[in-house]
Amino acid sequence: MIRMKHTLTVAALCAVAAAASAQPWTNNYAVGEGPVFSPAWDPAAPAYLMSNLGGNVYGITITPGGAGSGAYGKFQWKVSDGSWSNTAPANSPENAYGRAPNTNPVQLRCDFNVQNDGYIPDVGVNGQNGILYTIPKVWDGASNVILVGDFNSWNNNDLTYALHDDGVAPDATANDGIYSGEFTFSTGTYGYLVLPKFGSDAGSWDLKLSPRGIADGGNLQLVVTSSDPIQFFVDTNKGRIKVVSTAAPITYPCALSPAWDMTPGLTTKLFDDGTNGDAVAGDGIYSRAFTVANGSDVAKLNVFYNNNTYPATGGYPFKATTGTLVLVSFDTNSYADGYLPSTNIVWVQPSKRLLPGDPLGPTSVHVTGDFVADLGGGNWNPADPLTQLSDLGNGIYGVTFPGSIVPAMSSKNWKATGGSWDWQYGSPDNGFTLNGNNPNMTLNTTAGTDLQFKVDVITGRAGYGQPTIADPTRPAASVLNNNSAVADWQLF
Repeated sequence: MIRMKHTLTVAALCAVAAAASAQPWTNNYAVGEGPVFSPAWDPAAPAYLMSNLGGNVYGITITPGGAGSGAYGKFQWKVSDGSWSNTAPANSPENAYGRAPNTNPVQLRCDFNVQNDGYIPDVGVNGQNGILYTIPKVWDGASNVILVGDFNSWNNNDLTYALHDDGVAPDATANDGIYSGEFTFSTGTYGYLVLPKFGSDAGSWDLKLSPRGIADGGNLQLVVTSSDPIQFFVDTNKGRIKVVSTAAPITYPCALSPAWDMTPGLTTKLFDDGTNGDAVAGDGIYSRAFTVANGSDVAKLNVFYNNNTYPATGGYPFKATTGTLVLVSFDTNSYADGYLPSTNIVWVQPSKRLLPGDPLGPTSVHVTGDFVADLGGGNWNPADPLTQLSDLGNGIYGVTFPGSIVPAMSSKNWKATGGSWDWQYGSPDNGFTLNGNNPNMTLNTTAGTDLQFKVDVITGRAGYGQPTIADPTRPAASVLNNNSAVADWQLF
């Protein structure tokens, strides 16, 4: 099964468990960069108020004020509720792409419906709250649609992994805008993207299809667990992708890292049986000690479990000296303590952790979002001194804003960072990440009451409460297990 987030994992096709259908906001405005938009980046310009075209699909036809300034007339845009409190794409900073090679009209669309068809992006998957596309489509006129990635050394002029819209299997219908292809890969994990080629030009990085659609976003990720053929389906009309494999799913968690092995299977299997570094059999916490074969100052890991990866974006960072042991822990229990992620939580033993202030790690801990201006600071600054958290001990950081400056806020967006966008904490399916883009979390407050944020910098869990929030739930602390072969191993 597969699921695609900021990563795309493959073992067989996943029936995506999407959230309830996202509803459009009271007002929905197209907003984007100049000269296509005038005014540019205005979240509530009356000229760009979108109309309901039926069935929760909103649209508007714009006449560009000028050609897009990017490659092939590329411009960036998104949908706003009129105040920046809610946007699609939801994450900051992320925008969808369009093309305006001239000033001919362009239709902009945002579909707020859950599709649940195995394609991503989809509403409710990894923080996605709308599917953005244009008419004519962004890749209109492309001569080829190609896969590029680790499997072909990121060669964007290579047609080996070209997809086709010719009605020849696995493509179902010719010329319907859905391009298909079937390929085999060696087992392992591959980063990749989908690119359009225009004429004899190489594939365009500027108009890539990422996990967010034809939009800003990290690489797609392909986790191959067998030699079975893998089929790719790319809907170029809306900028979405589906991947299908007949491989039997792996049912146990596997810790994947370039530091030891990127292939799900017995060599990366985590255990919950009291062996191989696991502390307590059957407690829902899976562990294993791995020897670093390919060392670096900082490496990343992801746990592959039930055809998803955790963290879902980027990876959990750790120190990776060649020849040393890294004990990975993965907690599958669910916690209702107000912190995110609430389950599927990753961490490593003390000597391998990258805590704030470590020369290799985050500089500090902050919260940010579109609520900070309401408290007297600047929105979306990952290192705002006003929103810096203090070390409360035992890996917990916190900050409290006095009720005197806290207004009533509804459906605000927030994130926790390590002093830059490179390092992030919190969000469902994520936690502590390097080079990820954790989905925004939602903030609602009562006026006049203290507002407290806390972050667990070991597990990357983040939460808030009024007037306070209790420390995050943790399993029993400092559990020693001689089977781990890791001298300083403890859960926390």
